[in-house]
Amino acid sequence: MTGSDSRLIIATKLLEALAAKDLDGVMACVTETVTMDTPMGPKKGQAQTRGMFSMVTAMGGKPSAPKIDSDAIHARVDSAMTKSVMTMHFTGDLVSHIVVTLG
Repeated sequence: MTGSDSRLIIATKLLEALAAKDLDGVMACVTETVTMDTPMGPKKGQAQTRGMFSMVTAMGGKPSAPKIDSDAIHARVDSAMTKSVMTMHFTGDLVSHIVVTLG
């Protein structure tokens, strides 16, 4: 299995957990020091990131299947309130940085 294959598996697990509103499952896919850039400002560490994912699940966020780019994995996450793209960057086999953009 290549690095991109294992990252795609982790991204898929994260998105499936997000769709199932399983925050423990989401957090199992990220590093302890994960950072997240969002339209609402940066989030640092698992506690702040978990809070943001909690808000996404409360809004009924529905993620699409992930797609690999050269150095990241992207997925759409649409809810009743907003449409966004989540870009995941990895350290090893865990997500270490997430960028959320609207649109």
